[in-house]
Amino acid sequence: MKRLFLVALATLFIFGCASRVSTADRNAAYADFIQTNNLQSINRITSFDFNGWSSLSNDYMILSANFRKDYLLKMQGGCTGLNFAQVVKLHQFSNNTFDKLSDTVSVKDTIPMQCRVANIYPLTQDQSKAIKQIVKEKPQK
Repeated sequence: MKRLFLVALATLFIFGCASRVSTADRNAAYADFIQTNNLQSINRITSFDFNGWSSLSNDYMILSANFRKDYLLKMQGGCTGLNFAQVVKLHQFSNNTFDKLSDTVSVKDTIPMQCRVANIYPLTQDQSKAIKQIVKEKPQK
């Protein structure tokens, strides 16, 4: 917990000095968070009941499920419009699971495409809060 806080604080300090954070820097910070916290990818979320979402960038998002379970999704090749999306749609093969191999995400009011998921990482509540705090500012285009 203390280590997680220190990593998030150090990242905030580093990016806090810049007036704008590039998308590449933002995504690098999320990748570093995954490695530093030794997050392990899973193939599917079972007993999944969609409860909300948060966009981190066009390449990363957090899905919130029942019982306060959050999952970090790394999109395969990015997902156009995800960073500024107001609404996303999950395309699930099964109602109670979300599988990275068969299920997709799409962004409403953008180019109609279904975005594939490369990795799913389970997050603790503390990790979910910390990764959302890494970079608060909108990226450059």
